[in-house]
Amino acid sequence: MKHIERTRKFEVLAYLMIWLLVFITSTLTNSAEDVNTKGIFDWSILLDTLKYFLPYFILFWIHDILIAPLLLKKNNKKIYAVCLISMLVIFTIIQCASRPFDIKNPDREPMRMEMAGNDRPPLPKDMGKQANGRPPKPDGKRDDKPDRPPHNNLPIKPMEYINLLMAAMMCGLNIAVKLYFRAQKDENALKELESQNLRKELEYLKYQINPHFFMNTLNNIHALIDISPEKAKKTIIELSKLMRYVLYEGAEVTVPLTHDIEFVKHYITLMELRYTDKVDIRTSIPEQLPDVKVPPMLLITFVENAFKHGISYRKSSFIHISIDVEDDNLVFHCANSRAAEQTDNSGGIGLVNAEKRLRLIYADRYSLKIDRQENIFDVLLKIPLYYG
Repeated sequence: MKHIERTRKFEVLAYLMIWLLVFITSTLTNSAEDVNTKGIFDWSILLDTLKYFLPYFILFWIHDILIAPLLLKKNNKKIYAVCLISMLVIFTIIQCASRPFDIKNPDREPMRMEMAGNDRPPLPKDMGKQANGRPPKPDGKRDDKPDRPPHNNLPIKPMEYINLLMAAMMCGLNIAVKLYFRAQKDENALKELESQNLRKELEYLKYQINPHFFMNTLNNIHALIDISPEKAKKTIIELSKLMRYVLYEGAEVTVPLTHDIEFVKHYITLMELRYTDKVDIRTSIPEQLPDVKVPPMLLITFVENAFKHGISYRKSSFIHISIDVEDDNLVFHCANSRAAEQTDNSGGIGLVNAEKRLRLIYADRYSLKIDRQENIFDVLLKIPLYYG
């Protein structure tokens, strides 16, 4: 909605700039002769120019506010054409009705007194032409028909045709500008819709942490209550930290990098409580991290995928995770063993969603390399330490 209102303001501003340019150009053109000859500017030209453009200005805004929406908003071409033609006809009629008397009647002549018989005064013999400027006829008779302008029976004068054409072009310009800004408005609305869809998709992908994780963790807590109450309490504390982050900070567009790394740490700590010493879990995370913001829960998908597909209860397994900062990039590296029974489906939909999030957020400014070997699954991710 804000984009639409801003587009309309730009449209009105464009109209005002066009009219101001036309007014100033016409005024300077009309006053150029006086300035060149007299060296002064005749301010009355401003009033004359304003009087000349005022009918066009009124016509323009009538077309912009009342007639153009019939075509652009209601898509009623017939009614628009009828209204446009009617407005131009009324404009032309008003022009014709406002002509001065001598312009409306160019053929009108002053009354001539007819003189009877030989009362006409004789012409001087040395004049080779009659009083009316015509040469005498061979028979010595005069031609009593005086010179007169050619008769014109056209109801609309040439200048009025030009004015009508200017009015029609002005309406066409109005439609062209409206179509341009409507295209801008549609493009902004489309971008806003895409942004909303992007936010919804990101929210959906952001909450793709395996729901079975919480169920399995609760089952483990239930089992630990009888075996190791202290360990069960610690598990509950770590789980509550994860849930608090997901519910509150996970809903934000960006979060501090330190908070997201802490979330990963809590997740790893919770998972370590579930497995025996057969699983080699190593982490390398710097104590000091830059004060920047990143999209929340972006790394957890890869960590969860490592624990989900890299752990085997039949043989020794490993998960090695490192996080570092290099050249204003966050470098995340995760390598885990691949269990034989999970070799074919290792990765799953979680990695697909993670890659989609990366494309939506960072476009082509990130680097993701996934190496699927027979016994090792290796992920190397580099993202810039800024968002947007």
